[in-house]
Amino acid sequence: MPVDFNYDFKTDLALAGAGGLRLLRQDTPNIFTDVTAQAKLPKSVANGHYTGAWAVDIEADGDLDLVLGAKDGTPTVLRNNGDGTFLPVHPLPEFQG
Repeated sequence: MPVDFNYDFKTDLALAGAGGLRLLRQDTPNIFTDVTAQAKLPKSVANGHYTGAWAVDIEADGDLDLVLGAKDGTPTVLRNNGDGTFLPVHPLPEFQG
């Protein structure tokens, strides 16, 4: 999913799927750097199994957060701390599908 998670007006990428989550920062039009480790996410989040990712400002503070869809259980919201790190929270109810 394209998202500018670090406010530099370049399109970064959040890749979420069966293989986990990867955050890629766009440094130049041709170069992306994997910054997943710098996001300080727990291994259980970085290595989770996801159905997708969506950008939303969940707490209306002006920065883009990430919602990670879960096959089972509640979605995980990665609250953007504005410093390159994210805090996993679970403010959304479990979906029955």
